[in-house]
Amino acid sequence: MRNLTVRNMTQTALFASLIAIGAFIKLPLGPVPVTMQTFFVLLSGYTLGASKGTLSVIIYILLGLFGLPVFAEGGGISYLLKPTFGFLIGFIPCSALTGFFSEKIRPLNKKLLAFSGITGIFIVYLTGAVYCIAVSRYVLDLPVSLGSLITNSLLITLPVDLISVVIASLLSIRVKSALGQ
Repeated sequence: MRNLTVRNMTQTALFASLIAIGAFIKLPLGPVPVTMQTFFVLLSGYTLGASKGTLSVIIYILLGLFGLPVFAEGGGISYLLKPTFGFLIGFIPCSALTGFFSEKIRPLNKKLLAFSGITGIFIVYLTGAVYCIAVSRYVLDLPVSLGSLITNSLLITLPVDLISVVIASLLSIRVKSALGQ
């Protein structure tokens, strides 16, 4: 990020805050609550671009690891041992990817933005699944299979996350148009 302006810092902090707020907007659709974090992560990349969007996600994660209760179940360094922490790690490349596409696509194309969002969601799921299985099996000594993880959590969250991709990409196009970007 070359231009460290008050505007850039404010935008980055605003999206870190929105991601934190999104952790507490929950839809109880099954054993895993679906939060609005993914929506705000996508929107951060689409709206701020790769560097500022990714920075907002990193700030959010660091705030949680330093103890602020910004994660869905609190905060603190012990969160690294929670099986779901991998999904938070996956937010970083998700925001970077959607931000990269939103910077490079001119004029903004709904289909390509949606494709980048779906790819970003896949990265979140892949990172989260690998981390969840690794921590569950090797740290917590819990038998978790990929099949049960997909059935009990990922398939439940996928429809909401796909809707988030559509809404975030369309909203970002409107915002960027209104800002003349």
